[in-house]
Amino acid sequence: MLSNNTSVMAAVTTPSRWSYEVVNVFFGTVRVCANQAVAMKGDLLRDMDDGSVVEFIGRDGDTLIVKEM
Repeated sequence: MLSNNTSVMAAVTTPSRWSYEVVNVFFGTVRVCANQAVAMKGDLLRDMDDGSVVEFIGRDGDTLIVKEM
């Protein structure tokens, strides 16, 4: 029996489409990654509107699933 539910994608290309940028945190300092082409599950993203840092969980349809840090 096939299910109509789709799985959550664990990677997304061009996170800037959703107003996020991939970042690293070094000793409490948030720094933008050089490669902004792909965000993988577990990567840290910064919201370009308000500056909050979140963890990328996945993509379901047209929405990103993130966890507040």
